[in-house]
Amino acid sequence: FSPPPSRLHAKHHHRLRQQQLQFGDRNRQRLSAQAQDDVTFQSLGLTDEMFDITKRMDWNVPTAVQRLSIPAVLEMEHGNSASSLWCEGPTGSGKTGGFALPLLQILINGRKRNYSSDRQGQVMALILCPTRELADQTGNVVKRLISLLNRRGSKAQLMADTIYGGKERVEEQVARLARRRREGVDLDVLVATPGRLRDVLRYGEQAADGNDVNLSALERRIMEAFDSKTDTKREERRNRKKRKGRGNYRGSPEASSLSLKDIEDMDLDRVDDDGRGAIVEMLENLNYLVLDEADRLLAGSFKEEIDDILNLLPKPEDSRMKTLLFSATYPQQIEERCDQVLSQI
Repeated sequence: FSPPPSRLHAKHHHRLRQQQLQFGDRNRQRLSAQAQDDVTFQSLGLTDEMFDITKRMDWNVPTAVQRLSIPAVLEMEHGNSASSLWCEGPTGSGKTGGFALPLLQILINGRKRNYSSDRQGQVMALILCPTRELADQTGNVVKRLISLLNRRGSKAQLMADTIYGGKERVEEQVARLARRRREGVDLDVLVATPGRLRDVLRYGEQAADGNDVNLSALERRIMEAFDSKTDTKREERRNRKKRKGRGNYRGSPEASSLSLKDIEDMDLDRVDDDGRGAIVEMLENLNYLVLDEADRLLAGSFKEEIDDILNLLPKPEDSRMKTLLFSATYPQQIEERCDQVLSQI
């Protein structure tokens, strides 16, 4: 059995000229032989740190797709090659590792250079997937790689999140991203489905349950203050019982009231939405956009969602954002749509 060839397409936005590298059967066999003897993840440009991660993942030999994509993505970071590429390879050929490994190397190196600088609550790399199953699968791989990287004890720590429908309510996902934005904590990698991501980004601009968003934020701050004071009083009573030798306190929560001092500390005059309206700004400095199963994402069924998201991304004249498209096929009928999308970003 001979698998379909892996291909790498490089496209410069301003020229919209496609350059295709296709390997025939003879070259595939030669590359396969090299993979067994000579080609390692290190030889593709990965650092010793990332090479150790591949061993922990039990990825011993780079696949054909990875041999093409890893050095190409790393080269893109230096600005000496195309600002976008399309990598085509069959299902199960290691495409996730083909973009995740070089991306995480680029991100961790950037963190090491600037680990002490202030974070601004930005998304560094956005990975879009057509289905919740693929988003969950891709997100788990990325989080596993990041977990292994972070365990190495570096001051530079990466963070990732996954957003898709069916797992959590939109409000929970909005609140999580809003907290990052409000506290200025970057999200290095965000994996999402287009529909749910669009819903999350739009949420802060819409009314919540028919009420004004600012009023909803005010209500949340009041309820959080009540909860916090209740927890504090419960803990104080538990400690008093322990000091008197009566064992652990197991009573019901006490009712709390807010003093004038509590209300002043809540800063009720602050008019905002707890960062929800600023979520869309998290994409303003996006460095990498990845379309996983790009052939499906660029098909007509996702056109509205993809266009809405693209309109929120940095414009070409204001950004050095790179675009990576990975799929099992590159059907001719989406070439025009691909050109249209890449010309926008």
